[in-house]
Amino acid sequence: MQDANKFEIHYYFNDDSHTMDAHLRNKCESELLAIVHEMALEFGITLRIDCEAYTEGGFKDKWKLLGDNSNQLTILILLLTIILSRIPTSDNKLKKEETILSIQEKRLNIEKLKKELETGKPNDETILSAADAVDNNLKVVARRSNFYKSVTHCHKIRSVGFSCLDNNNLVTKELVVERPEFHKFILHSNDMQPLVYDDAKVEIISPVLRQGDYKWRGIFNGEPISFSMTDTDFKHDVLLKKISFQNGTVIECVLKVNQKLNEVGDVIPVNYRVETVLEKIDGDVRFQTVQGKRCKFLKKEMASQGNLFPENTGTRSSEPGSSPTKKD
Repeated sequence: MQDANKFEIHYYFNDDSHTMDAHLRNKCESELLAIVHEMALEFGITLRIDCEAYTEGGFKDKWKLLGDNSNQLTILILLLTIILSRIPTSDNKLKKEETILSIQEKRLNIEKLKKELETGKPNDETILSAADAVDNNLKVVARRSNFYKSVTHCHKIRSVGFSCLDNNNLVTKELVVERPEFHKFILHSNDMQPLVYDDAKVEIISPVLRQGDYKWRGIFNGEPISFSMTDTDFKHDVLLKKISFQNGTVIECVLKVNQKLNEVGDVIPVNYRVETVLEKIDGDVRFQTVQGKRCKFLKKEMASQGNLFPENTGTRSSEPGSSPTKKD
């Protein structure tokens, strides 16, 4: 494939106009630029983007990519046209869980592309594998969704085309997405898979000492959090004053964190919920709850019976540097 140094976005209209709402165009440009910079960061590419004068034919934006390595720029532009035009295989839903294997595969595909870029031009198989890896980047997924949500709101846009150019000559065939397919790129829910920490340690700042669904306050992994206490046995014992708290009291618990993807592609926690209190810890004194004993017994029983579905199970610590269990 010959070198490419320009990326073109072509907005096709259902009338003969050659104008576009300024706010909409700037929104689209912002989302696409964010995708380019995220991809460049992913592949370790340093570049500058120059915007050329708009041209007619509907409405065309052209960006000239400048950098030290022409191979890198060519592949980046090609990958950009692929991920913006290829309908996501996830059917516009966020992946519920990214397994360790899929994360490793993604990293290997990216590293393979980087190495081939250093020695020459990557083959088609490597490029498509790298496109699959980028397609799972949450920042890219969110920004692409924002782009298509924006163009959907402009009713005169009937399709959007993406091209690789060598100056003003087409390097590959323009890839066009028609309006009926726009919705397939849009995330209709930003909910992510909840994280479940099987043995989280939460230092209690402010317990709830009265009846009601009030939030507790604590510190988890060095950060202050508000959380719901849904362990009814523990709440009952607290209300009956069977359990007391002092400065530095810590609970070891099963902690569920609901999370979502925000507009720029960052995963953020929405709420925290303590489902089971395993132990209450005051300095060197540890008190194991009845429900904690039951929970640990059941976990030990499940482990002794063997693991029939190893890809979906596993207990992980909430200590820094480790990962939680992901559950529905």
